Amino acid sequence: MPNYKRQHYLPSAYLKYFSTDQEDCSRRSRVWRFDGKELRHVPVVSQCAEDYFFSRLNPAETEAKFQLVEKAYCQSVDQIRLKRKLDHREAGQLFAAMIDLHLRNKAHKNETGKEGIDAYNQRSRIFLSEILLTGRNGTVTKKEILEHILNHWSLQIVSSPHPSEFLTSDHPSVWTALRPAMHSRPRLHMITLPLAPNLAAVAFDKRVIQVDGDKADHNDMQTFNSGQIQNARRCVYASSQLAIDHLDILRNHFSNKKDSSSVVRENSWRLGLQYLPIEHHFSFIKLRPPLL
Repeated sequence: MPNYKRQHYLPSAYLKYFSTDQEDCSRRSRVWRFDGKELRHVPVVSQCAEDYFFSRLNPAETEAKFQLVEKAYCQSVDQIRLKRKLDHREAGQLFAAMIDLHLRNKAHKNETGKEGIDAYNQRSRIFLSEILLTGRNGTVTKKEILEHILNHWSLQIVSSPHPSEFLTSDHPSVWTALRPAMHSRPRLHMITLPLAPNLAAVAFDKRVIQVDGDKADHNDMQTFNSGQIQNARRCVYASSQLAIDHLDILRNHFSNKKDSSSVVRENSWRLGLQYLPIEHHFSFIKLRPPLL
């Protein structure tokens, strides 16, 4: 097989942390996968990849670009798993990875007529100028991006209550908008990402959300896992074998699941966000009125 022919739209560097054997989280580890029909114990490295998904012309260059983000992500998650607090650089790396995992996913239909990496670059540009910085036109500078993130966004690591575990999926970075009744234009307010069976990251816009805790309760776990099920393209993953009643719920969901509404074209990106009604938000967050 040519070098870098097999290209992951969800990296093994992410999925390995949901390995059945939590003492050996690697590309060779196995994870439980359910696609609505069959529950299988599969190697991490075998999942979420296609031949030349991003690039046939420059696969090595594309892989090198993604590996930088993956390496930084693993450094941050390894620190969290060791119960060490992230410094500003590590927290920034994790926040960037939470964004990148969403942007590089196969959930976005490529109608640019170009390679997958071109569609990814288009999504990245639109995210920075129109979503993160809300309605900006033209190119934004790195300084503007960093200042906006430092001023308006924060990150919290949340742990699960024993024995509950976070599910993950083939599209795990969930982007959420809080939508009050009179809000006509939804915006990105929160990003949630399971990091391991007992850990999740919550990135949030400090202008509208306040986080008051670092532990999820059992109702929060339902909200987290429902978000993964809703975001999933074809399957969900778990570190532990799923119970029969959980499989029945997932089977019903996948049988009624519609294709993603996210489409990227040459000069546009139609992005679908999840909505978290105000009355159903997580127990550890509070809204900061007014929600503009």
